[in-house]
Amino acid sequence: MLEHACRQAAQWRRLFAPDFVMAVNFSPRQIADGLVEQVEGCLARTGLAPDALEVEITEGILMSDSQSVLPLLHALNDIGVRISVDDFGTGYSSLSYLKRFPLHHLKVDRTFVATPWRSPRPSWRWRIRSACA
Repeated sequence: MLEHACRQAAQWRRLFAPDFVMAVNFSPRQIADGLVEQVEGCLARTGLAPDALEVEITEGILMSDSQSVLPLLHALNDIGVRISVDDFGTGYSSLSYLKRFPLHHLKVDRTFVATPWRSPRPSWRWRIRSACA
């Protein structure tokens, strides 16, 4: 899957969109030892620039085993790969907890923001604005 995504992104960057970035979701099973080497090899084989690849992981992956995930994310960041967290707000982490990680994007889950905006209680809107400031 990663190889196919990188090959396609490299082709699209050459033909249509030089700044195109391909985001690839990784499951908890895929976040393991050897991931950085796998990504580096894939980038080398496909000719894709590291900053054209964005590794997407879920909040659950960060929360489940941050001690082993943190070095992997730093290593990916060090080679130039972008990192994003998908579905933030579905678990129990906080924005301050995320400061530990080298993240480029944070995708907030719809359930986290949908209800507060419709809520008649202004305290919810204030909390969201404060968290994003």
